[in-house]
Amino acid sequence: MLALTAAHLGLPDIQRRLAAACIDGIQPRWAHTLGALYQELAGHTNFVLAVALGRVGDRKVIVSASSDHTVRIWDAATGQQIAQPLTGHTERVNAVALGRVGDQKVIVSGSHDRTVRIWDAVTGQPIGQPLTGHAYGVLAVALGRVGGREVIVSGSWDQSVRIWDAATGQPVGEPLTGHTSRVVAVALGRVGDRDVIVSGSWDETVRIWDAEGRAATIVDVLAAVSAVALSADGTLYTATGSALCAFTTST
Repeated sequence: MLALTAAHLGLPDIQRRLAAACIDGIQPRWAHTLGALYQELAGHTNFVLAVALGRVGDRKVIVSASSDHTVRIWDAATGQQIAQPLTGHTERVNAVALGRVGDQKVIVSGSHDRTVRIWDAVTGQPIGQPLTGHAYGVLAVALGRVGGREVIVSGSWDQSVRIWDAATGQPVGEPLTGHTSRVVAVALGRVGDRDVIVSGSWDETVRIWDAEGRAATIVDVLAAVSAVALSADGTLYTATGSALCAFTTST
């Protein structure tokens, strides 16, 4: 923590000396302050709980989800809201993802109303019916490809991870179970030549599932997980309340 603080304050010599004294294998590489406010996107009437950044057509956009039950799309360059808020969820929206299904750019949202919804990112119109099956609120969503199929992955307060066919909205296989507390983060990617799903939970573990839904690896991170990400080289990144961690997942 001292090394991280030194990095945060822009003291590289002190950072290096403190980092050299670390014995737990975790060394901060860089940190910086948030700096001055660049732009404020105003319009939500309650807490913003999730954001995603991507491109729709030739425009870079920000997608936000809020306790006001809406999803909003913003022009990332101007900060202006694009079209009307996406409405339909009946409780707070906890998670959003932006991606592609076939040739169509879509937004995926997960809500405390236990549903996952798919929206046309260009028009803001809902696509198909809400995806239902979780017993409690949906806390995380991700969009990508697993086993040659475009899928949506959702994590829930009900301690499960579910996989949905992104084109049809139908569930793929049985829910992935094993976590013993709420699943708050999910990600998709590849480890070596394998497609995998990663889930993070308040049970202080990260699980890596193969395309068939088997938990191939369980990583104990000793703290409730708040976020997970998988890089192109197979490195797994996790965030907890007190630390950022990186793991090699090639095996």
